[in-house]
Amino acid sequence: MLLCASVVGSWLRAQEPPKKEPYETRTHVGEAMPAFSTPDLSGGSIDFAAFRGKVVVLNFWATWCAPCRAEIPRLEKEVWGKFKSDRFLVIGISRGEKKDVVEKYVRERGLTYRIGLDPERRVYDRFASAGIPRTYVVNSNGTIVFQSVGYDPGEFERMKQAVESALAR
Repeated sequence: MLLCASVVGSWLRAQEPPKKEPYETRTHVGEAMPAFSTPDLSGGSIDFAAFRGKVVVLNFWATWCAPCRAEIPRLEKEVWGKFKSDRFLVIGISRGEKKDVVEKYVRERGLTYRIGLDPERRVYDRFASAGIPRTYVVNSNGTIVFQSVGYDPGEFERMKQAVESALAR
C-alpha cells in the first residue's frame, strides 16, 4: 500500500501534542487575581491580598527591557499621577533582577509608585512563562478586568480606560 507523503505527514502531525505558545499566559480576564507576596524596595513586602477593595495596576517589567522602558514613564505620569488615591495603586514588579539594579533604575527615573522584587521569577511564573512588560488591571473585588503583554500605545490607552471604568464602580 502506498500513501502520499503529504497524507502521511498530515496524519503524523495530527498525532503530535499541541504546541505551547512561547508566551503562555496563565491568567485570564474575569478570573480572580492570583494571590502572591514578594519583597519590595523599602525592605517590606507586597501582599496582594491586602489590596482587596482597591483598584490595582500590576506591571511586570525589567530594567533591560526596551518596551518596559517606554511604558514605565507613562505608568508614572498618566496612570499613577492621574489616578493616585486611597482607592488606587500601581505596583511594578521587577522580574529576575537584583535589588541594587532595580533601586538605581527607580531612583534615576524618579518612580514613585510601589516597586516589588521578583529576582527568581517565583511570582511572575504564576502569571506567564515569558513576555514583558505584562500589565494587569484588577478591580476592587480582586478580579482581573484587563491584561496585556508587550507595550503598544493603543493598548496602553485601553488599559487607562479599564482603570477609569474600575474606579467608577
